[in-house]
Amino acid sequence: MIHKYLAIATLSLFLLPIIVTAQNEIRQESVQFKPGTTGTTIPGQIKGYETVDYILRAKAGQSMVVILNTDNQQNYFNVTPTGEETAIFIGSTSGNRFEGTLPKDGDYTVRVYLMRSAARENQAANYSIEIGIDGNQAFSGTNPTGPYTTDQYDATTSLKCEVRNSVDGAPVTHNQNCPAGILRGDGGSASIRIMLPSGVERVLNFEANNVTTSNEDELTWGKEDDTWYIGINNQEFYIVPEAAILGD
Repeated sequence: MIHKYLAIATLSLFLLPIIVTAQNEIRQESVQFKPGTTGTTIPGQIKGYETVDYILRAKAGQSMVVILNTDNQQNYFNVTPTGEETAIFIGSTSGNRFEGTLPKDGDYTVRVYLMRSAARENQAANYSIEIGIDGNQAFSGTNPTGPYTTDQYDATTSLKCEVRNSVDGAPVTHNQNCPAGILRGDGGSASIRIMLPSGVERVLNFEANNVTTSNEDELTWGKEDDTWYIGINNQEFYIVPEAAILGD
């Protein structure tokens, strides 16, 4: 009988790592663009410790853009040249938008995952990930309003903006450009979706000569002639021309 229990215990020791590995399994998917295109959008879902690696081939000097849209704020992605240990982009510290020039020829891995705290709680994330290389106007830096296009919005534009990591009290310079998609409503109302450099999206709603944001953040604004000057949490600053709201 003792030998029987020892055999069961020994078998359990061998089985346990197999169970853990299955829970943490990394699923791999090869990414190929349709003929005549240089980008694609892939829907997906992960839960707990699930991870998905999207693998695609590219050449040194090409530009890659990756944008993650997700319903879970703990859902991120990294970009790593296959075979390398160091990622060239880490989403948990840099946001959900990557745009950069690739350093070498070969395969690149875009890894989608949940932060450990969310994985421990077995949270889920429904996402779509946009991946583009070089000339795709919808994804690449050659389009200053990407990822927004007039297929989905009444108009697109690039707004003068400034986004800071902390409140430092320095003068506002609006030294950045933020792509934006505009949906216009009745009576001069509009909703403007703005992509921050970090990949986070900000929504500004204009109605009845007032502006609000979808988040419960501290918002200040002023209007001079036909131009709106908007500040949020003393860290985000935007210039919005009236023409962007009303149209031509």
